[in-house]
Amino acid sequence: MIRIAGWIAMLAVLGTSQSATAATNIVNANICEAEWTQVEALPHFADRLSRWQALAPKCAKSGLYEARLATLQTLLGRYDEARETVRVGVALDTPYKKTLLSTMAAVALSQGQLADAKKQYQALIASYPDYYDGYCGIGVIMLDERRFPEAVRYLNEAALHAQVPIIYRHSIRTSKR
Repeated sequence: MIRIAGWIAMLAVLGTSQSATAATNIVNANICEAEWTQVEALPHFADRLSRWQALAPKCAKSGLYEARLATLQTLLGRYDEARETVRVGVALDTPYKKTLLSTMAAVALSQGQLADAKKQYQALIASYPDYYDGYCGIGVIMLDERRFPEAVRYLNEAALHAQVPIIYRHSIRTSKR
């Protein structure tokens, strides 16, 4: 279950698309968004990683590039590389720092290091209380620990911060009646 939970968290990062404030980061992230769509369509993570790495000269140093690279590395079990990629990305001090910190927590989660992942997600919530991913990460950990009521609470909180409707909330409310 831990491996699946880690993948869920990692796949959320792969779809992350935020606007950057620094001109270079905006250009790098925007230039590479079309390429990311093509990379995402590849059926195998190894092929996605190769293609994404080939785009480094054009896309690197945006923060988003590094977050997606680390996610792909994690999905392939290349955890040390993923952690180093995140460290490099965080040092860039881009608007994607929270995405990168979430990616680092997801690396720990993917390795089954639940206590470490939970600490990192809690730190993410403390630094970015309006960012959904910290709540989502803790919710995934709670699911893995079979602490379902707490998991639902965290996942609902994540949904509120992500501002997306969630179908299961209605199901949970109606099933208690």
